[in-house]
Amino acid sequence: MTKDIKHHQQNPDFHSENQTRKIPFMKNIAYHVAIYITHSFTHSFTTFLSTTPECHTNISTFPPIYYLIYFITAGKGRVGKHRKHPGGRGMAGGQHHHRTNLDKYHPGYFGKVGMRYFHKQNAHFWKPVINLDKLWSLVENKDEKIASSTKDAAIVIDTLASGYGKVLGKGRLPDVPVIVKARYVSKLAEEKIRAAGGVVELIA
Repeated sequence: MTKDIKHHQQNPDFHSENQTRKIPFMKNIAYHVAIYITHSFTHSFTTFLSTTPECHTNISTFPPIYYLIYFITAGKGRVGKHRKHPGGRGMAGGQHHHRTNLDKYHPGYFGKVGMRYFHKQNAHFWKPVINLDKLWSLVENKDEKIASSTKDAAIVIDTLASGYGKVLGKGRLPDVPVIVKARYVSKLAEEKIRAAGGVVELIA
């Protein structure tokens, strides 16, 4: 008895080794019923869209029924299911199940730094700044005063009265003697004022 005859007797669904198995219709009745229901639903659904004026869908480009599964799961899958907050809401677990993430990407997130300051009043730290390039904008009629200023009669600029607490050294000053009154003056600003022939006067 040849090999093909033996194989045919053992597997009656095969004609030979090179042919695929013939699947009987009754064994897959559920498959064919599902295909029939799918085509029926697709036909009725597209007919409904075409006869409904509120639906502006092009029936020719409407996807097959197996693409409609996206509208059910939104791409999140049916097996694993899209749960709401599997790891907790917000920063939950920062010192527990999310500790490694906080330690790696947000070091120093937890804990305290520095000292406490009871009844802190911002008035004690009031220090608006003005630079040298804006210093002459505090003087009225500066062109006349610059022309008439001498070493004996220098121009007085009161930065504290103008609402400034500290003078910084950005910019340049004209070579005109000037008396700058300020509560705080930077080192560079004082050097530039003295180089222009002026004087710095510290006031409380």
